[in-house]
Amino acid sequence: MFESIPKEIIGIAYASEWDHIKQFVKALLEMTLDSEEYYSLIVLNAIINNKKYEEYDVQIKSRAQFNILSSITDFEKISLYQYSEYKRNNINISKDKNVIVFTAQYMGPEIDHTNYFDFAIYLDSFNLPYFSDNKGNVFECHEIMEIIQRFKPKAPKKVKKPEPPKKLNTFKSEVEIYKIITKKNAMWSGSETKTFQKWKMRVRREFREKTGGFPYYKGKITKKYKFYLNNLIKKPVSKKAPPTKSKVKRSTVRRPIVKDSVGKKKPTIKNLAPLNLEANIYKKLTGKNTIYGGKITKAFENWKIVTHKEFRERTGSFPYYKGKITQKYDVYLNNLIKKPVSKKAPPKKPKIKKSTVRRPIAKNSVGKKKPTIKNLTPLNLEAKIYKKLTGKNTIYGGRLTKAFENWKLETHKIFQQKIGGKPYYKGALTKKYQIYLSSF
Repeated sequence: MFESIPKEIIGIAYASEWDHIKQFVKALLEMTLDSEEYYSLIVLNAIINNKKYEEYDVQIKSRAQFNILSSITDFEKISLYQYSEYKRNNINISKDKNVIVFTAQYMGPEIDHTNYFDFAIYLDSFNLPYFSDNKGNVFECHEIMEIIQRFKPKAPKKVKKPEPPKKLNTFKSEVEIYKIITKKNAMWSGSETKTFQKWKMRVRREFREKTGGFPYYKGKITKKYKFYLNNLIKKPVSKKAPPTKSKVKRSTVRRPIVKDSVGKKKPTIKNLAPLNLEANIYKKLTGKNTIYGGKITKAFENWKIVTHKEFRERTGSFPYYKGKITQKYDVYLNNLIKKPVSKKAPPKKPKIKKSTVRRPIAKNSVGKKKPTIKNLTPLNLEAKIYKKLTGKNTIYGGRLTKAFENWKLETHKIFQQKIGGKPYYKGALTKKYQIYLSSF
């Protein structure tokens, strides 16, 4: 009964104790690992076996795979999770400068964690929480309160706070661009105006939706957001009335008609284009512009949403990380580019009168091969295997057929159940999955 109660451990320790914490993580995995449900491991910005990885993910199905944790020497964040109908085990490890922060939510027997962290808290819904240190000392709630009171510093003397400066520490780039666009002041009597605050909120929201990045990082404007703000600047339109033309008496003499100059080029309007890979891929696939009238088109936004959803369903990864396109999503977008299909109508065949004379019946040639129709097929092994098994095409009208997509999903499930592992890695078929497909 006590094993079915959810438990939580929160621990902090210096980064120098990482090897010590690894032993505790392995012990917790060994206690909660199930033969039917495996753990998913995701590591961000890590050094594993002396190699740098922006994102590293793997499935842990047996105790032999615990050695992966031993090969991790540095990291930004580690996530281990195990989900099933009856279990939800979650382990998160992150770094705060030179301190490791450990949190674990799991269902299982209680594990001794008192010697692994400089300070730790244990929680469950049945018992009172208790605290521990790296020397094995355990403290109850009332003892912690006594310790806090003992080391509580004396209240400092009240000092009058200086009056706040009239000028706020606002970002110059936002103020300048707002002034150029609206020709209004952003500050009034030492504080930001309401219209300027609303403008900032709207521009930040549009920036997040269009690029997926953050406008600020550690209290400073990001380079991407600065570039985005500079692109908002347009040529100022003068609101002055046009100068009145002087009245001139019309002459009765006809002027010579000037012919159109052949060499002159027509003026073209330069549209703003987003500087990312998605815009280039969209333009190659559809032949349409991503921006109209200084704004991103709805068709391009809808295409991005659909592409993100399909990428998440097929690979299980994220398209963006820290405002940048991931390597997996880069490969996925490049694979979408296909040869353009000409939409011109086929040339009409000339009409020939049928003759009444019967032609001799020609025997079937044995050596000649039947002409094959070249269909657009995705450049992978799955399409070839599907065509051999079913005799059907994988693409119709320039898109993958639903039957082919359903076959892929079923094949992925059977592969994971029988053999285990992922069918894709970094946008390419894994060796295990290639061998499995070739067995068909």
